[in-house]
Amino acid sequence: MASPPGVFCSFPLTASIAMIASELIAQTCFIATIIVKETVRQPWRYAFLLAAMMAVTVAAGAVLGVAIADLLPGTGLVHFESAVWLAAIAILAAPLASASFRAQLLSALSRR
Repeated sequence: MASPPGVFCSFPLTASIAMIASELIAQTCFIATIIVKETVRQPWRYAFLLAAMMAVTVAAGAVLGVAIADLLPGTGLVHFESAVWLAAIAILAAPLASASFRAQLLSALSRR
């Protein structure tokens, strides 16, 4: 029996991959929850901080991707959007390679 158009693999294989992936996610979340509860004083504050950082990072990357796509001419293989995005992220992250900058950043973040 042939797969319908657009379906990459058969149903049993897809179902088994989904089951294994969901089990890995569940185990990882369970273990992470236990570790965070035992090591962090305020686990909910920590979780919200991580969620906010992820949301800001994803949103900034998406905005940068849209801006690059709008600025670059062409389509298809001529449109090097991913390479330009990667170069822009590398330029933005370059200061983190400096140990003195990281130390200053950590001291500024650890002040209360």
